[in-house]
Amino acid sequence: MANSNTIYGIINDAMHDAGYLEEGEIANSEQLSTYFRRLSDIINLWQTQGLKLFLLEELVVPLVVDTALYSLGPTGTVVMAKPSRILQANIVTPAGIQRPLVPLSWDDWMTL
Repeated sequence: MANSNTIYGIINDAMHDAGYLEEGEIANSEQLSTYFRRLSDIINLWQTQGLKLFLLEELVVPLVVDTALYSLGPTGTVVMAKPSRILQANIVTPAGIQRPLVPLSWDDWMTL
């Protein structure tokens, strides 16, 4: 299977492993629908047992006058559990307009 990290790929791989599909066969739409529901049920059960699939969280950082640098973490200017990475950031104006903040490397910043 070309892309086995999709729902379609996971279900096809599982059906091959269980012997429900022969080599070269793929699941039809009815089988995909049925096994998608079963996979969802399994994942929901595992989440009640402590599995953490989605750990994304939105954090609002209020800007403070004369503060040029904000740090995130237990001892930072924004106290929180240390994030493993930040996927994106936006600045929101008082009028409600969102503008993305674009990360720059130190070299890019110095060449501005």
